[in-house]
Amino acid sequence: MKTDILIIISFNLNDPTQRTIKTNAEPEAIEDLLATWIQAQSGSGKDTSNPNIKDIYEVQISLDLSDDTFSTRSDTGNKGLTAGIVIRTFQELSTIQILPLS
Repeated sequence: MKTDILIIISFNLNDPTQRTIKTNAEPEAIEDLLATWIQAQSGSGKDTSNPNIKDIYEVQISLDLSDDTFSTRSDTGNKGLTAGIVIRTFQELSTIQILPLS
């Protein structure tokens, strides 16, 4: 899968001021992209894997614009935890620093 848009969420459980998004997307598009990703996860089934216990998680969401396909990688160890982080990021988007990919 090719990646046209990449969103990297760094989610600090202990310090909300340290949560960031790095992306090559326009900042005003992030809300719609995350909402679409969340909607695409509906009905994907339960993940019974044990989550990794960490203070800071990273979630990478890639989007291939040729067929509007998302791909997700994370270090959470559990799809439910990954989805929860993305949902929380979406809910708190106005308080999260958005940075360009370097």
